[in-house]
This record gives sequence, structure tokens and C-alpha cells, in this order.
Amino acid sequence: MKTTRRMIEAEFADAPIALQHMIAELRADLDAAIHTAQLWGHRRRAKKAAATNGHGGTTITHALALDAARRARTRGEWSRERDKRRRRSAAILKTLSKTMARPIPGTGRAAALIRQGYIVKKDDGYVLTDKKFEA
Repeated sequence: MKTTRRMIEAEFADAPIALQHMIAELRADLDAAIHTAQLWGHRRRAKKAAATNGHGGTTITHALALDAARRARTRGEWSRERDKRRRRSAAILKTLSKTMARPIPGTGRAAALIRQGYIVKKDDGYVLTDKKFEA
């Protein structure tokens, strides 16, 4: 409720004029503070409604949680696949020696090991290099 000067004059008719002016200024300040608080509350509610799309929990929070779970699942699958390839490479390297060339059974299994410098082709097979394989 907005306080007008006439309302104050009627309420405090017998008070001195200076006191009436002081009361009017204080009431105006109070009305401005109440109005600001109401606007701030409306802004806060509008911001929350925008973030939640009008639902209970925040949509952004739910989306971030779902995305983190998806990425953790995917990262785990990648890790398992990578570990599987490393175990297979370690098994291949165990069958080879540094001096005697031996063939590698299967096709396409030596390419990555050659590229990374773990084995080199010699005669009809492959031999190990000095590079250490960390399994």
C-alpha cells in the first residue's frame, strides 16, 4: 500500500510539521524497500522457474547428472576395450624373442606393435626391440 502525504497528515494531524515530514520520508523509504523486495522475489521466482522449466527439480541439474553417468559408462567401455587390446598385445609379445624371428598367428595383429616400435620384421617373422611394454 502506497502511503500518500494526505494519509500521513490525517493520521498525525496534531504532530509538528517537521515530524510529519520525517514520518512521510520514512514511510516512502519503507514503501520503496518493500517494493524492491517484492521485485527481487519475483525475479528470483522467475529465474528458478526458467531453470526448472516449471517442474520440481532443476532441469540443468538432472541433465548434468545424466550426462555424467553416460560419460562414465562410455569411459568404462573404452577402458575395457583398451585393456583388452593391451592384454592381447602383451600375449603376442610374450611369444616373441629378441634373437629368433617368429611368425605372429592371425592377420593385422602386428601392425600396431610395429608402429609403436615394440617389434620389427625380420626374415619371415618378428623380433622384439629394446622398448619396454607396460601392460
